[in-house]
Amino acid sequence: LVHYACELKFGRDGWDIPPALALDVDMGVGKTQVAIEETANFINGPEWDKVKGSHVDYAVPTHVLAEEIKLRFAGVGINDVEIWRGRDQPDPDNPGEAMCLNPKAVDFAVKHGLKVYETCCKRGKDECIFFKMCAHVAQREMEPKVWIVTHEMLFTGEKTFEGGKFLIIDEDCSQKGLRGIENAQSFVVPLTELTKKSNPDIDSIERDTYRDLLAQA
Repeated sequence: LVHYACELKFGRDGWDIPPALALDVDMGVGKTQVAIEETANFINGPEWDKVKGSHVDYAVPTHVLAEEIKLRFAGVGINDVEIWRGRDQPDPDNPGEAMCLNPKAVDFAVKHGLKVYETCCKRGKDECIFFKMCAHVAQREMEPKVWIVTHEMLFTGEKTFEGGKFLIIDEDCSQKGLRGIENAQSFVVPLTELTKKSNPDIDSIERDTYRDLLAQA
């Protein structure tokens, strides 16, 4: 995609790719289609065999747009595509049911800044009574060539997306990584947290907790 963009901007091949490249591109010129076609070319090319078991992640603002992107991938011959659906999203295989069947427990964990999977789904031998029938958990076993996710997932640290070959972000995702106090939202902050000094070297557990809070923005 960068090669293509450089060719459009500078009119020649072989231009060295810099560490970062900003392109001022208007709306409606086909950026999304180029990204999809170039991803398809990569998946169908010789380099894909070298990354067997990997995947491409494509982030979009909404699940509605995710469905559209999935159809557009099918239009260029890439059908091994899955949409990651949040716990509160409808289960496409079970009409009338959500992906998560225990939303109250999840809401409690999120409000108190706890790790949702370990708190509500499975920790050691303990697991949710709906664990084996949970559509949200079942997603973790999928291995598509392309995962389509919403912007919120970029801030959760979800392990399913580790090892992705590359990430395409469609539209601005920055606001999804911020949380305010608008719309009467609230979350619990332990008093002990207010007395702690800022520590840039927080451990992974604390980092993941903050990511979970950011994901609720």
